[in-house]
Amino acid sequence: MENGTSVAVSQNESGLNAIYVNANDVYVAGWERINNLQLANYWKKGTKTTLGTDASAVYTMAVNGTDVYTGGFEIINGFDLPRYWHNSTGITVNVNDPIISKVVMGNGACAGIYYSANNVYAVGSYRNSQGRFSPWETTNGEVPANTIPNNDKFSFANAIFVNGSDKYVAGNQNNATTGLAMATVWKNGDYTSLTDGISSVGVAKAVLAIGNDIYVWCMNKRTNMVADLHLPSTGKNGVPIKLSTANSNATGIAVFDGDVYVTGWENNGTRNIVKYWKNGTAVSLTDGASSSAGNSIFVR
Repeated sequence: MENGTSVAVSQNESGLNAIYVNANDVYVAGWERINNLQLANYWKKGTKTTLGTDASAVYTMAVNGTDVYTGGFEIINGFDLPRYWHNSTGITVNVNDPIISKVVMGNGACAGIYYSANNVYAVGSYRNSQGRFSPWETTNGEVPANTIPNNDKFSFANAIFVNGSDKYVAGNQNNATTGLAMATVWKNGDYTSLTDGISSVGVAKAVLAIGNDIYVWCMNKRTNMVADLHLPSTGKNGVPIKLSTANSNATGIAVFDGDVYVTGWENNGTRNIVKYWKNGTAVSLTDGASSSAGNSIFVR
């Protein structure tokens, strides 16, 4: 969807999870189901490139010149494996598990990719030797990937952003006492929890750092409300801004000329409506005639 106008890239059952604009070229990525097989794909100005050969999907994407970097998962021999593709060449992201000091191949996915200063940074999660999910990171597709310090909890890495020499990873880790997820940001390996895992369940889905300002989008599921609602919020320097009080979700964030844009969906009581919020003000992109959702946003 561009400025409120929808553009179809597939006539088959499909879903788009990422968007990137490079010069005048628009790239989108996700999956398409043909003959009951879901395959990872990206589209450049509507032209499709298929990435997976087994059941797969793309969650994240970055573009530099003619190079396209995507990440997601592919089911190989019954395992959901983290996958990283450079153009159409894919690798499985094996991880150096510090618990047993061995390289392991575990269930998981690549969830975030960012390009900066001729380097491509990717993050995701895998099931470690103890059966817990742990976050990993790799640069330029090098494997084995290294784990991100996770304090021995269930942890997930969902997005990455690099600002100069600082590397920010957004995700979540469980509160050791309650077992509930806390929205977490790792800066150069040191983490800060944005929710407590006691009165709410939080998941950080996106992070941006511009100058000295840090923007984080969190999904905050408040357990002390009468209705069990998903409330998206975006926080600048740790100060939360509630975007919706309805059943809703937000999935992507962008900052342009000082304005903060967050995309996602909000339920109108019957169906989900694609929306984006500009500085906290909602803009509907669909009329609610059918259910829909926004998964990523790019502003220029």
